[in-house]
Amino acid sequence: MSATGSTRRLDAIVLAGGRSSRLGRAKEDVVVAGRTLLEHALAACGGAGTRVVVGPSREDLQDDDLVQVREDPPFGGPVAALAAAMDRVRAPVVLVLACDMPDVASAVQSLLAEPMGEAEAVLAEDDGRVQYLVGLYRRDALERALAATSASGASMRSLLSGLALRTVPVPTGSTGDVDHPEDLRAFRGRARGSTVAEAMLPTPTVLGPAATVADVRTFFQRERVHLAIVADGLGTVLTTLVRDDVAGVDDAVPAVDVGRWRDRWVGPDESVEPVRERMVRDGVRRLVVVDEDRRLLGLLCLKRRLTGFCSSDDVAARRSDEVSARSTA
Repeated sequence: MSATGSTRRLDAIVLAGGRSSRLGRAKEDVVVAGRTLLEHALAACGGAGTRVVVGPSREDLQDDDLVQVREDPPFGGPVAALAAAMDRVRAPVVLVLACDMPDVASAVQSLLAEPMGEAEAVLAEDDGRVQYLVGLYRRDALERALAATSASGASMRSLLSGLALRTVPVPTGSTGDVDHPEDLRAFRGRARGSTVAEAMLPTPTVLGPAATVADVRTFFQRERVHLAIVADGLGTVLTTLVRDDVAGVDDAVPAVDVGRWRDRWVGPDESVEPVRERMVRDGVRRLVVVDEDRRLLGLLCLKRRLTGFCSSDDVAARRSDEVSARSTA
């Protein structure tokens, strides 16, 4: 069960201010299975009403249901992060997640499948280990605990010592975190089993077989469009085009005459992380996903930060923004 499928009203707090000198970068930007760790955490709580991200400000977080705050002091630990976020949540239940667990979605599903009962907090228990930063908290109880605790340097254990806690078993390894290079190697090794089909956008916009260069130019006027796909009525891809393909070409020329196919497609069963690495190396932002008969299955859309792939939710949010912008223009 996802947060969307739960009848429980909840908001979410994602703690994204982690540092790791061992990994050579901020934890939230580490990539596993085509997504950053922050993106994994945000997807795990995608059904929450409001998602509060605590950490350094990021320009790539633009969704309407995302709020960014900074803990005081910066990198002051999880208790300080929770204190900074609490005045931004309103739902009676708050999902709290650290952002360094690539497989946390299955743990969240286990938590949401269980009623809270009389508990003030329900925490994930992974192979006997209780995770304070993967849990559901009653907002009023968490506010009382924070009011009675000094946020500076306090531990989660001390913060929650007065709350009525309950644990829920979650899939083994689902709360495993990335803290050391060997952790990252292990997760990436498993992630190589993740496929392009899992990361692609399943319903890309296509142009018909009669499309001209003028049609392609009009298509490229849309924001963040990097690849035009020309397909026939059966969904067979005839060609693809980028902006350079139509530079200096007469508007009346058929698009199929100037497009290119080579190096612009990928199969659905390929492992997604090597494909992402190849796209970054070659400077490619989009690949068409096709089957063995060249029928269109989807579009692999590399994000601007090159750390992961666009999701259907990302595209829906952008289209909503475009509609809003046109209506207010």
